[in-house]
Amino acid sequence: MIAIIARSLRGRRIRAFLAVSGIATSTLLVLILAASFRSVKTAMASYAGQQAVDLWIAPAGSDNLIRGSFSSQLELDLVDSIRAIDGVARADPIIKGFLGIHPTGSRDPNRRLTLLAIGYRAPDGLGGPPGFFEGTAPAGRREIALDRAAAFRMQVGVGDTVVLGNRKVAVSGLTTGTNLIATQFMFAEFTAAAARVGLREKASLILVQFAPGVSSDSVTRAIEQRFPEVYVYPRIVFARANEREITAGLVPLLVLVATLGISAACVLVGLLVISVIDERRNEMAVLLALGAHPTSIAQGVIIHTARMLGLGIAIGLTLAWALTYTLYRTLPTIPLASSLSDALLVALIFGVAGTGAAVVPLAHLRSIDALEAFRP
Repeated sequence: MIAIIARSLRGRRIRAFLAVSGIATSTLLVLILAASFRSVKTAMASYAGQQAVDLWIAPAGSDNLIRGSFSSQLELDLVDSIRAIDGVARADPIIKGFLGIHPTGSRDPNRRLTLLAIGYRAPDGLGGPPGFFEGTAPAGRREIALDRAAAFRMQVGVGDTVVLGNRKVAVSGLTTGTNLIATQFMFAEFTAAAARVGLREKASLILVQFAPGVSSDSVTRAIEQRFPEVYVYPRIVFARANEREITAGLVPLLVLVATLGISAACVLVGLLVISVIDERRNEMAVLLALGAHPTSIAQGVIIHTARMLGLGIAIGLTLAWALTYTLYRTLPTIPLASSLSDALLVALIFGVAGTGAAVVPLAHLRSIDALEAFRP
């Protein structure tokens, strides 16, 4: 009986198509806003939070890669001293600095970038790229690895030459998880990066990897007691500090936009559901005239609403996934970090909004006069 009632409540195909399209578009909008918000928060964490590094050792006044002190450095001799501590399996230095780069022979200002350069013990030292989209790590002083978005902006690829400072270097690989929106990462061999940054026998940070089975607290305390002039940050703490710095100005704006987008989408979904149900007022009157119980009609309306919401949300999720994949493959300058939790949350929010909107006409169901079924 309920299924028959639900079928009788279906609106005109065009109206139903528009309603489902509106729900799908709202779902797509909110998911893209959520993915943009998430990508900004996780851009730096993908590098600073990589699992191979257990501790980040920094000089005074530095707790992140972006706004940390560039004037205060660590002595390179400190690396060997840290390696000698019990429980330390590896300790490698990195050097950081913002460097200008542009394609060989290009005078186009739009292809000239300033990137966050990371010098590390290439090709397999700690602090290298978190992942590669194409190519390999730099194998010598004349090679660098570029973030995909930076390479896209400069219109270069693996094997091409670029000018870093005043020297030509080859692009050995394109990295992923290294797009900070406002700028991107670039990776070079440690000594080459140190020479270009202008630092000799210095390190910006020292990265530590624990030996298997050791207590992280004991190693951390040993380093702090032996070298009180340095700051020691566990991986999670350092990643959060970098996340805080990279998102300080963007997150409030994105939260505002996302909140407004979700609110507007919920209102739209509610209006679409109400309009489709109100359109079937005469059909409800016919059902009442034929003896259908208001409860059965209400259940039929809920089924009808759930089908529209389910179809619209499913289409929106599919479009969001397709757009994210397409942008990842073809336009890396727009990073979107999709999440299953975001999809489930959006489905829940729209489900509640749509069901709540369906309750509005149901609240007046008993006020429908059966004689409306016979009005012209």
